[in-house]
Amino acid sequence: MAYDLPAIVISRGNRKGQAMRSSLIVAMFILFVVACSPQQPLNLAQLPPTDHAALTTVYTQADLEHRDVTYRDNRLLTMRHTDRQYEMPLYRTRADWERRAGYIRQRILVSAGLFPWPEKTPLNLQISGRIDHEDYAVEQIRFESYPGFYVTGNLYRPRGKEGPFPAILSPHGHWTEGRLVNSERGSVPGRAINFAKQGYVVFAYDMVGYGDSKQVDHTFANDSLSQVWGINLLGLQLWNSIRSLDFIMSLDDVDTNRIAMTGASGGGTQTFLLTAIDNRNLIKATAPVNMISAHFQGGSLCENAPGLRHDIFNVEIGAAAAPRPQIMVSNTQDWTVNTPLVEYPLMKGIYSLFGAEEQLSHVQYDFPHNYNRASREAVYAWFGRWMLGEDNLETLKEQPFEVDQDED
Repeated sequence: MAYDLPAIVISRGNRKGQAMRSSLIVAMFILFVVACSPQQPLNLAQLPPTDHAALTTVYTQADLEHRDVTYRDNRLLTMRHTDRQYEMPLYRTRADWERRAGYIRQRILVSAGLFPWPEKTPLNLQISGRIDHEDYAVEQIRFESYPGFYVTGNLYRPRGKEGPFPAILSPHGHWTEGRLVNSERGSVPGRAINFAKQGYVVFAYDMVGYGDSKQVDHTFANDSLSQVWGINLLGLQLWNSIRSLDFIMSLDDVDTNRIAMTGASGGGTQTFLLTAIDNRNLIKATAPVNMISAHFQGGSLCENAPGLRHDIFNVEIGAAAAPRPQIMVSNTQDWTVNTPLVEYPLMKGIYSLFGAEEQLSHVQYDFPHNYNRASREAVYAWFGRWMLGEDNLETLKEQPFEVDQDED
């Protein structure tokens, strides 16, 4: 064992310097003896049990209150909420933003526990049933995102039209009924039926813990140890969306150059997260509904992962889609109330770096949190323009629909 002692220049007769050198030599000799002394073997069986959460705690609250602690971990003093106000950094050039967008993509993947990529195993698609209607069909779908873990949902296909067709990924929000919700404020089957009538293949899939996805519930991995290891609900659900994109691209009747994505609330979060990490630009148009906000980042485990929004926020994540066509649908009675004056101008600033301002649009309605008919028709029109080349808005109005029974 060798040590490099600090060099000390000692002039002849400098007793103070000589004393300092002697003290250093003695101190280093003591350290050498201690380091080389035989140690008693550690008996792991005699160690007291501890909770795994204690392993990640720097100081307890009692330590902070009753001891003079030199270093205080701010994570124990300040709770980071999802409703804090973020500010958009200034990006002066397209190159500046593209570097930032690359960082955002990697941050999402790291926080979701998806960096490096898990292995993409065979989907092992199973179709358990089909219901034929006059101009569309509904199939019951499941496939494996991980070996033994299933993504479940319904595939809506046009009938009486010739493909290949554009396709839409359709994640749902936190409605109790999940992908089967059919109410005035939101109808996942209603929008899927109308998209299918317009000539799209639509995959409406379950969030984890909803509908037929009951292998784990929606509080999956809500514990400290899972978060330390990067295992979280957002990561599982985002991986399901990634594999859903793989699934819909594998279909013979899908035009893989015309894939879009839309969802509201938690489905809106999935929409802009998947679009942000899609660096191959497979998703050509996007419509995150009632979710891109500068002051609220999502209220569910499936929307938040450790470290995700340390220095980024939903507006930047949404802007990572640029310059692909995107419509921001907001309303006056939730956290998207400020979109016309705050979030939309910030997003437009990013699109302007690409000279693509016309590829970003925004509409706002006076409703509570929703994906209702007005919101749906705005998305029909936007996707029709970019995916179908259709400018006649009358042909893209919502048609009357009747959904199948839930049990079917």
